[in-house]
Amino acid sequence: MLPSRLCKAVGNVFKLLDKEEDISLRLLPQMISCQGCAYLFSNVKKLQILRVNEVAIAKLARLVISDQEINAVTVEELSLVLANSHLPERALCQLLSNLTSLLRVWRVHNLNLSEFKIEPHWLICLLCHQGPLSIKFHEGTLQRLAEIVYDAQDENLTQLFLEKIDGDLSPCNLSWEVLSYLIQGTKKQVTLDLAEGRFSVLKVPSLLALLDTVYFKRISPRFVRAALKEIYQNHAGHLIVKLVKSSANLINLCMRELDSTDCKALCFALHYSDGVKLNLLNSVIPNNETDSIVKLLHRVSDLRVDRKLLLNFLHASKDMEKQGYPASSLLTALNHKLDFSCNSSPGSGRSGQENRDLLTMSRMDFTAISSAIKTSMCDTELILYDCQADDSALEILFPILHKVHLHLGKSLLCQVLTLISNAPMAMSLQWASSLSKALGKELNLSGIPLNYRTCESLQLVLDDKEELTHLNLSYCQITDACLDLLLPHLHKIMILDLTGNDITDKGVLRLRKTLEENSFTKTICLCDNQITEMGLLVEEARFETQQADERRCIHKQNYNTKDLRSKSEMEKSINTFVKTEDLIKKFEPELAVNNGKISYRFQWKTEGLFMCSATGLVFGLKGSGCVEYYVAHWDMRLLINTHYEPAGPLFDIRTPAGEICELHLPHCETHVDAIGSLSVVHIHSEDTWEFLSPNKISRTHIAVNVCRLSRYGIVHENNQNNKIINGQVLLFQEPDMSVTQQRLWVFLLPSNVPLSEIKEQQHQYVFIQTSSDCKLQINAKYTLISKKAKRVQPKEKLFEPLHSGNYHPTFEVFLDKDVTEVRIKIQLKIKESDTINFKNAWKRWIILKNNTDNHAQMRSEEHSNIQVNCKTWISALGEIMEDLKSEEFKKLKHLMTHTGKRHPICSMRLEETKDRCELVTLVLKTWGFQESVKAIHEFMKELPRNDESVTDRLKPYVTLFGLKD
Repeated sequence: MLPSRLCKAVGNVFKLLDKEEDISLRLLPQMISCQGCAYLFSNVKKLQILRVNEVAIAKLARLVISDQEINAVTVEELSLVLANSHLPERALCQLLSNLTSLLRVWRVHNLNLSEFKIEPHWLICLLCHQGPLSIKFHEGTLQRLAEIVYDAQDENLTQLFLEKIDGDLSPCNLSWEVLSYLIQGTKKQVTLDLAEGRFSVLKVPSLLALLDTVYFKRISPRFVRAALKEIYQNHAGHLIVKLVKSSANLINLCMRELDSTDCKALCFALHYSDGVKLNLLNSVIPNNETDSIVKLLHRVSDLRVDRKLLLNFLHASKDMEKQGYPASSLLTALNHKLDFSCNSSPGSGRSGQENRDLLTMSRMDFTAISSAIKTSMCDTELILYDCQADDSALEILFPILHKVHLHLGKSLLCQVLTLISNAPMAMSLQWASSLSKALGKELNLSGIPLNYRTCESLQLVLDDKEELTHLNLSYCQITDACLDLLLPHLHKIMILDLTGNDITDKGVLRLRKTLEENSFTKTICLCDNQITEMGLLVEEARFETQQADERRCIHKQNYNTKDLRSKSEMEKSINTFVKTEDLIKKFEPELAVNNGKISYRFQWKTEGLFMCSATGLVFGLKGSGCVEYYVAHWDMRLLINTHYEPAGPLFDIRTPAGEICELHLPHCETHVDAIGSLSVVHIHSEDTWEFLSPNKISRTHIAVNVCRLSRYGIVHENNQNNKIINGQVLLFQEPDMSVTQQRLWVFLLPSNVPLSEIKEQQHQYVFIQTSSDCKLQINAKYTLISKKAKRVQPKEKLFEPLHSGNYHPTFEVFLDKDVTEVRIKIQLKIKESDTINFKNAWKRWIILKNNTDNHAQMRSEEHSNIQVNCKTWISALGEIMEDLKSEEFKKLKHLMTHTGKRHPICSMRLEETKDRCELVTLVLKTWGFQESVKAIHEFMKELPRNDESVTDRLKPYVTLFGLKD
């Protein structure tokens, strides 16, 4: 049911919108009242798209007949969406009647019925609708409707049918008899789809006679070939103009093997055309007919040919030039682009890819290319990917390079550089200069071995190059000596890839020195080289390497974040992540709050490892000194193009005095593989940052060596969906929400979010102390259940751990004012096939603070002013039960049935008690307050459970009744 109040609210929103604004509305209710429809459309005069179902149509039809205030609605497109596509005849009849009534009043330009089939005889009423209405039918419906119109042989019905479908018969696969009748029965243009297999060549003459009223959405090369031959044989030049116009000015003969008659027919068509587009991709043309086609290319505005036919045309053009014919028309038709790559044919891969079908080009081929380019008045784009040629052929290119934008495959580029190195000095300088101007701003020689002499040629090319955005010399066997040749031109190169070469420490030293006065170069990749002193790479943020043991640098122009450790090192680190922890001393930091932001401060006098009790940070300290730190906001722009995202808070750390050598950041991972995907980001500034690989990993922390302090945070790889992490549930009470109600704010957070930060952000509310630990699943849905809650919102929430710095509550629980204790369950929603189950993630008995006006006093007395009575004992006992393992819980039940000091609990009643909270009620009911405290005190010793989590909860009640510890 779509409530009327919601319809009224939406209607009021429509009233506020600009009258000229395009509004689309999807109205598919199971139930809606006429009043609701009236509210929706009371302020609507125009809709762009309206999608409705049969329920909405029925109400709208009644409304427009009775209500004169909304009669002026104009709808650009009305789409009908049925919940049941197979309606009974009576329901379908009623639906179309309602639709017809609506169309009589509303101005609908386009009616979309394409999402379901309707028997054609039901649609006659829509075809007879008066007014400008275009109808889009389902393909099957349109096919059957066209056949029924043909069977009726009624001129008026035919006209109405073609008008309502805007003459678009392209979805239909009709027989020639039906198609011919429909085309002849109207003066309106009819759209056809003549894709392969949809039309018989035998009917070409008949269709050509109807070209005045036909437009081809698609036209098969087979039909074009037959049509051109028919026109040529009848010398009907006037039909060429009509055929070309009806097919979007295109003559498509791709993938055809043309004979001599076909070529003559094509020439006849070109003779009567002007500015036509011609597609001859992968077509075969007899050699003796090539000249006649090339002579008429001045009639072609856009020519598409594959690389083999392109060579044939170039040779023909060269021969014709000798006979006095202009050769420039070929390049003009090709838009001054000569593409000899595999991409010039359909179905090829990306540009420049090696190891595909290589085209072997001869000296004569390059002579023909050179001849065509010389005659052109414009520069020509020459693409020579996937090609091979001998040296003598390539030499022909050099004199025309000043008129060429050149794209060379890697092997050909290396071959040209070798030619330059072997030429006489004067010629090599001239050739290098010409090549430099012809090449683009990206050069790729990756994987091609380069010797010293080839690098000398590359140096000559770079001499005349103004700038390069990318020079890829990865895996080219570049040595320090080769690198020295390139260093004088480094200031022209934005990104230089030297991955997988033979560069040593000496080469890196010279590279660093060259970069000192260079701000243009942004990134130099030095992965997999012969570099042993990794300290050379630390200070230069533009270096990228994966050989370093600890450090990966990233600049804003490049985001390569591969793990630096070898696979064996990573596996060793992960497999041994549970290490003996170093002796760590805890400290309470000095806190200062300024404008809602907490600053932490710690002074030390001796070296060692020190853990902050508030944030969980561990500092490895030397000597004595002082550290100041706070939780900063993540700038997500820094990680936007990496495959990392935050996995914890971002800490801004400063040391006014002293030295920090190691930093341990708390994580919340539960699985070894997840811990292995963690890294630490060190943010120097907005432009430069680095990723640090951990040198130590534990169940709770990830440690890195540090030398400079600024901002540090844990990150993990993206796509961590459904991962389970350590979490925490935090509760904040708002006692005085209203006179009759109080509110509980519930936070679901990762365990490494500092509690102190949340307390400060929620300082106006009362923090409820309880055991908060739990396991949470990322991108899973959670619900909150509480019987005493008047309302919980939202009903369910997706858990998405965001470490932005500002944390918002997950659930809001409304309670009556007099509620002092409440049981809360956080449940994980699990969907398996068609069933939905719920699993408890966290459940506790909660004792709420008494209502008081002095909230500050309540917060200061959270730990010391808890009343020790039967009600608080219920909560404490419930928490003790929750902490017990399953085996301990079974043993506790056994002790309750075999206690000699007091009346035992019946074993049958214990077996019926599956829930731990129910056992709390049973214990209190059987033994009462004091005796139950004594019993649980004894049982905990026998289990044994003498840890702090149990003894701390028991201590107030043990003291109350004077029991011995």
